[in-house]
Amino acid sequence: MANRRTSQARDKILLSVLIPVFNEEDTIRELITSVMGVSTELFSMEIIVVDDGSNDGTRSILDAIPGIRVFVHEKYSCKGVALRTALTHATGDIVIIQDGDLEYDPNDYAAVVGPIIRGEAEIVYGRRSLKKS
Repeated sequence: MANRRTSQARDKILLSVLIPVFNEEDTIRELITSVMGVSTELFSMEIIVVDDGSNDGTRSILDAIPGIRVFVHEKYSCKGVALRTALTHATGDIVIIQDGDLEYDPNDYAAVVGPIIRGEAEIVYGRRSLKKS
């Protein structure tokens, strides 16, 4: 993909957090606050949100939040199309997908991307139903 920056040009790995949303006015502010509050000791972050045709107050909430990049689909396409839009704008070394409904905990980012940063894996899949041992 064009326009990728390399980690050699920065002090830290850049994590692109892709957030496809559709009618998430009840959770999106809390979610973005949680993502912005993630410890960035291992990486820096860019937050890319794609509003996939929301017809509630999601878009106005997103417009009022500084520090994120927002892209808008005028009509609903589907999560996959929203993710493709987000990917075209991502410049990170690592990409993570965050749903807009608080289903996944942003505080797990370091555990998910840690193996990639340490060179132990090229890809990591999370699973919400696993119990911590």
